[in-house]
Amino acid sequence: MNGVGVRARTILGLGLAAAGSLAACGGDGGGGGDTTGPAGSGTLDVMMVTTGVELDPDGYTLNLGTSQSQSVAINGNATFTNVAAGTYDLTLSGMAVSCTSAANGVRRVTVTANTTTSVRYDISCSRKVIVFVSSRDGPDNIYRMNEDGSGQVRLTTSTGYNRQPAWSRMNADGTGVVRLTNDPGADGEPAWSPNGSRIAFSSNRGTNVDVYVIDATGANVSRLTTDPADDRSPTWSPDGTMIAFVTNRDGNAEIYRMDATGASQVRLTNNPADDGSPAWSPSGSLIAFDTRRSGHSEIYIMGINGTNPVVRTQPGDVESQPRWSPDGTMLVFVTAVLNNDEVCIGNAGTGGAQNISNNVARDYRPAWRP
Repeated sequence: MNGVGVRARTILGLGLAAAGSLAACGGDGGGGGDTTGPAGSGTLDVMMVTTGVELDPDGYTLNLGTSQSQSVAINGNATFTNVAAGTYDLTLSGMAVSCTSAANGVRRVTVTANTTTSVRYDISCSRKVIVFVSSRDGPDNIYRMNEDGSGQVRLTTSTGYNRQPAWSRMNADGTGVVRLTNDPGADGEPAWSPNGSRIAFSSNRGTNVDVYVIDATGANVSRLTTDPADDRSPTWSPDGTMIAFVTNRDGNAEIYRMDATGASQVRLTNNPADDGSPAWSPSGSLIAFDTRRSGHSEIYIMGINGTNPVVRTQPGDVESQPRWSPDGTMLVFVTAVLNNDEVCIGNAGTGGAQNISNNVARDYRPAWRP
């Protein structure tokens, strides 16, 4: 990412393969080839292989020693010629935080006279960008950041309140905002279906709050729940066949599951405390949710049938609004830090919390990019 701002992607590991120097005597120089530079010099050829999603078109920067530098395309080659024989520090820079290689940092490369030394970098990019709501600039607006908390960017600039991001109908840079619903009622809590064709949301356009679905184009609104109680906070299963939601039809907030058509509504939690904010794991086998069973908000994880609810919040911590990372290993959530809401991440299984929003204003409603 040569000189441009960090964009939304994640980090997966990869490696560097370096082909050692090849002897080149007479015509039997193997694949190295002779250089045309002065005596005692050689050539270093560096190949970049970048895979994944949202690749950075601006490429990277390679520094050989302290005096030679080249820009290189994400799937291109950089050739250093007339390099005096010897051992050098080769440094790769300009990668977005969402891209990684096992060859990060300084590498030691030996250049042999009259020989081409070949080095390969394998780099992988993926998406782990988080959007969230913050009041840091006045009214609530939607922001974006990387999973390490860097690259915090404001996406919406309306003087009204912008809340409940769901990677919906605007671009990742905040442009291209499209209105999908147009009803006198309040529509909120949007949740994209896994295939991107539909959006589940809650609305009070009827006599109470219910769960609805709408095409991604804004057409074909369909009501899924019809109970006299309030039904809200929909979340899709990874295969798109089921939706979990929160309802107070039993006298307090409980989590239910239903088919994506609204049929077969099944109660999953049964506790006098309020349970809310369900989030389906990428594997489809678990649901994270927040609950006040201990007297303050904590995050639990249970099976999709409501079985084996286990607390993942550390004793004394106050956590809510969980959302899974795309690989299912982490959760992003809201934690009360010194009486202020902050966005944190932590291991889904072992718990823990790392503050990544770090702002004196209220930061909440995080959503990890799928």
